[in-house]
Amino acid sequence: MKRSLEAVSSASASPWARLEAIAAATALHGGVDANDQGCGGNGGGSGATPAAAATASPPSLRIFRDADEWRTFSIVGQDPVVHIELAKRNQLLLIAPLCANTLAAAALGLCGNLLGSVLRAWYYDLDAAFATPLAERYGAHAVDKPVLVAPAMNTFMWHQRVTGSHLAVLEARGVRVVPPVAKKLACGDTGVGAMAEVPQVVQAAVEALRKHTQAQEQAVREAARAEAAKTAGNAAFTAKNYDEAIKFFTEAIEADPTNHVLYSNRSGAYCAKADFKAALLDANECIKLNEQFAKGHSRRGAAYFGLKNWPQSQAAYERGLELDPNSAAMKAELEKRFPGDRGGFPSSGSCGPPTNPTAKSASTALGGFALVSGFLYMLPLFPRYAIPMYRGCVICLLLLSMLHLVSAFELKFSTLVEPKFKAAQESQGLMLLFMLLILPPVPFALMPFLALALLHSVHAVKEPAQKLPGPLSTFVGSRVAQLCTPEGQFQIASFGAVSEVILAVMTPVLCLVQGFRAALLGFFFFQYVVRRSRSNEMTMKALELLTERSDSVFRHRYVPAPLQIVYSNAKKFIGRASTSTFFQ
Repeated sequence: MKRSLEAVSSASASPWARLEAIAAATALHGGVDANDQGCGGNGGGSGATPAAAATASPPSLRIFRDADEWRTFSIVGQDPVVHIELAKRNQLLLIAPLCANTLAAAALGLCGNLLGSVLRAWYYDLDAAFATPLAERYGAHAVDKPVLVAPAMNTFMWHQRVTGSHLAVLEARGVRVVPPVAKKLACGDTGVGAMAEVPQVVQAAVEALRKHTQAQEQAVREAARAEAAKTAGNAAFTAKNYDEAIKFFTEAIEADPTNHVLYSNRSGAYCAKADFKAALLDANECIKLNEQFAKGHSRRGAAYFGLKNWPQSQAAYERGLELDPNSAAMKAELEKRFPGDRGGFPSSGSCGPPTNPTAKSASTALGGFALVSGFLYMLPLFPRYAIPMYRGCVICLLLLSMLHLVSAFELKFSTLVEPKFKAAQESQGLMLLFMLLILPPVPFALMPFLALALLHSVHAVKEPAQKLPGPLSTFVGSRVAQLCTPEGQFQIASFGAVSEVILAVMTPVLCLVQGFRAALLGFFFFQYVVRRSRSNEMTMKALELLTERSDSVFRHRYVPAPLQIVYSNAKKFIGRASTSTFFQ
């Protein structure tokens, strides 16, 4: 061993209870004299007296006493602090003999002397959040240096349960214990309590230091291997060879499984390959290793977005920005993927409720009437009034859409050609609502518009719902409150987008059942969905989801080839029709 192991001793220690650990250039020595035979619980330090240590020690031995702690210290931040320096520059801490008093102090973390302060400053049993970044930079060995103790005390003191409790505390922290032996003790008693023989203690210390050195060398080799694999993986990722990048990142993780950056990189590669489940697992592991790593949350957000779990995706991006508010990349991703104004989730495409108090109250009332009449129409409670309820619902929805458009845009002809006006859900649905009013009722055709009405009126009933009597307040109030949250608003908008896509897909079935009138309505509904898909991200995602599910069904290997051909041709026809100027 190239570095000397310094000794810590207490000036007030008895001859049997002081620390003396010696490291020459080639070997480790335990300088404990022949009288180390367990005694009482006083002090802590080496077995030899200061005088004996001074005469018997090799030239490389240095002895520190409590008085040395602050003897040369005068300038803060410049002069060294002895117990900090001892903990920094040594690789092994050996306490032999460890008396009952020092054992109790160590278990409780007391720093009553130099030895206790060195143990508290030692690099071991560190908080994970603090140790992980250091371990990643310097290696795990740097934050987990070995501590070895050789207890020595009276046999009755040794066999007290509190001694076992204290030793258990130290062992839980990673301290290695060289157990005492049975012999005649200094007090005349015979039994277990004497410190283990010096060669045995020395051998244990050398073995602990050897293992630590080997772990250090192995960590250096594995770190080099992980870094090489990481570099190769980054190069493959840049070249868009994602399979190769995943292979290299996996090799790097095998070499260094505690490096959170490697999991983040592999998550990015999986995401680029559209394997979002694997990307999410790696992002979660990255965050588990280092919760403060902002990019890990960004990776999680991208994975959730790919899995179409938009609320979780946005929450992950926002958590990443909390940790790194200046990240331009994360801000750009969040804005790109969640451009809407409803708590950051994809917008429903609506121009929004009026800001004028009177118009806002009218909007809430119209939305409420539409919801009630639509609900009564769909439930066969009053069959005689079903058609009037349907007509009333459509009229309320028409008035609601026109009120929103009048409140949001200027009353002039040039407004009709503005892109923002054309992109508003209310303007896109006006013609369809007129057709719903003229033609016979179509099952569930009102659902997309009722979702819009609910989106704008649910906040008005939040407070009254919470004032309902008894269990109704808990049952209804909590659900209304949930719908008022960004997640609830997102769910409503998602339901509306999915329902309008499903209704457009069901048009051929309606044509078979209701003939020309349903075909006419289906035309307008198809036109409505085409326009919505170009201006509303939610409808676009609903179409993507429906396409994925349809592909997984009709392109299954057990589906007959003729049916697959029909499906492919139908899909091409719909795609061409949607790009036709006829549906612009």
